[in-house]
Amino acid sequence: MKVSNKTGSGFIFFLIISLPIITCLNCQQKTFVSNENAISFKITKFDPSDDWGETVPLQVSTEGVVFRVTIEPEGGTFSGWVELNSRPGRADDIFCNPPVCDEKCNQDIAIGKNLKITGGPVSICAKISLAYSKTNLIVRDIGYEPSAPLNSACKDGIDNDGDGLIDFGSDSGCAFSNDNTEEGGSGITGISPDIHFANPRVENIQGYASSSPFERESVTINYSPLDHSTGRLVVTRVSSEGFYFTDIDPMRPGAGYNSLYAYNFNTPWGLRECDVLQMVDGIVGEFLGFTELNYPGWRILPACSDAFDNDGDTLVDMSDPDCTSPDDYSESPLPDGMDSSERVPVPNSPGECPIPEAIELTAQLLEDAPRMESLESSLVQVSYGKISSNFTLCDLNGDGVVEYSGDEGTCKNNCDANPDCTELSQYWQYGQWKLNAQGGQIFVISRDSYPDFDPMRRKGETLKLVRGTLKQIEFINPPWIMEIRCKDDLVIEGEEILPVTRACVPPKPRGEPYDTY
Repeated sequence: MKVSNKTGSGFIFFLIISLPIITCLNCQQKTFVSNENAISFKITKFDPSDDWGETVPLQVSTEGVVFRVTIEPEGGTFSGWVELNSRPGRADDIFCNPPVCDEKCNQDIAIGKNLKITGGPVSICAKISLAYSKTNLIVRDIGYEPSAPLNSACKDGIDNDGDGLIDFGSDSGCAFSNDNTEEGGSGITGISPDIHFANPRVENIQGYASSSPFERESVTINYSPLDHSTGRLVVTRVSSEGFYFTDIDPMRPGAGYNSLYAYNFNTPWGLRECDVLQMVDGIVGEFLGFTELNYPGWRILPACSDAFDNDGDTLVDMSDPDCTSPDDYSESPLPDGMDSSERVPVPNSPGECPIPEAIELTAQLLEDAPRMESLESSLVQVSYGKISSNFTLCDLNGDGVVEYSGDEGTCKNNCDANPDCTELSQYWQYGQWKLNAQGGQIFVISRDSYPDFDPMRRKGETLKLVRGTLKQIEFINPPWIMEIRCKDDLVIEGEEILPVTRACVPPKPRGEPYDTY
């Protein structure tokens, strides 16, 4: 009931007193499945010597890690089904016969991640995937009582517990459609001791797939100079809305899937290309097929404590006399008269910028969807690609929208299939123009980072080099976009091609970094 704020105070007083009596005339108390007298669950190692990452953190796994555990009711006995979970992470399956863990449990013992406890303790093997950082196993009584779906109380069209709600999807007491009771669980819970996992690497977040298995998870990616399990993170581009970074650790497993975009909503002030990051965190998201890290935080790693010879003089960190402290952000000498606490531009020295070489995109590679997916957010380039010869307007009726059917749809489909054609509405709205890479095609965006370059004035011209970060928008054709970082990334014939360690790289500052921690 909605009560106006103009109602008299006496009426409101009467309503407040009377409301509980009115609303409880037909209500029924929600009952719970009996759990006897247990008050919680205790989760312990099946074998005290089992490795839970206490000494060396366990690595993040998409395939799953098996833990042998014993689950015991505390404060009394418990008979019923409980749900096993992991946080963070995911409980994938339950196996029987510890310590071997080689048997799939019978359905009268375990179904999926649900386990039956009869009176006292039970020992099982829990398979957990996507766990990271400090992880705990969680057991909870959710009131689940499995049954054949066609015969279950949660799919029979009857209000079995008299609460006015019927079946799975409406009655909160139904855990699943094959739950044979509409009554809720007691909610008693057990939490395991900490299991120690490493933080995920960039490739774990990319998931070696088109979408991240960590979507909507809050994650931290960190770098330790002496620990190759963490990766080495270098900023490859700073944009108006965020930054791109790549794991350049030569000992990282696998190939590709080592770059990521951090969406910051505005330019990350003080961050520059070539910066090595000690840590990046944020919430993993998917935007039209493009994996990104939202609401990011970051910390820049000081050059004088990163275990690398940043200025190419064969001296590393504090053994370099130009390092005044481990917190110094350059191994290069200070200009005359400058103090190490001052944040001033200094020249980039050889070896001071660890940005990896851009990956050459060929016509064959552009047609290889899995390989292109693995390069998402990486620095890429096309040599001697040709700007579209035709800029065609498919908004035939001038209403500002290109329809996907009729003559406009036919016009757009024909243009999309032609490496030498750019549709003008798309170019005007998003700044996307097409580059013909020896028969392959990719969109380029240069409007914001090089506004003086006009592809329409140079249509049909072959460019010596186009370089930038790779982005995916899954509903366009082709779905790949190369965003140049600055004028250095778009080279016409007769101009010099700058190496990636110099192209679009601002001078390196000294003093305290502008990071978020």
